[in-house]
Amino acid sequence: MNKAVYIIIIIILIIFNAFLIYQNKILEAKIDSIAQDITTKATFQVKKPLNFKAAEFLNLFVKKVLLAKEAPDFKTKLELNQAVYDIQDNAILEQWYKFINSTSEEETTMNLKILLELLSDKILNK
Repeated sequence: MNKAVYIIIIIILIIFNAFLIYQNKILEAKIDSIAQDITTKATFQVKKPLNFKAAEFLNLFVKKVLLAKEAPDFKTKLELNQAVYDIQDNAILEQWYKFINSTSEEETTMNLKILLELLSDKILNK
């Protein structure tokens, strides 16, 4: 009778152990799936492209126009125009022309504000 009890206990333990191994495999699969989802979402968030052409233009504009001590020369104007064209955005291009063709200080300031808003939206892909 003792042998039969031991055999039954061993069989129960083997079945329980098999059940735990099965549950472990299921949990590992779920963890892998969650980890992959997190990696995919993190990669998507990190890889969401910023518009580098717009960022480059904004950087150039700030350095060559806003922080400059004197009016931009012809070469700088050409460089800025090319950078605006490289963005390939009609709204920004139109606003750029409004800005450079402004006739009053108030108009220039308003057009600059709109241009900067368009650029920041473009950089962040809004």
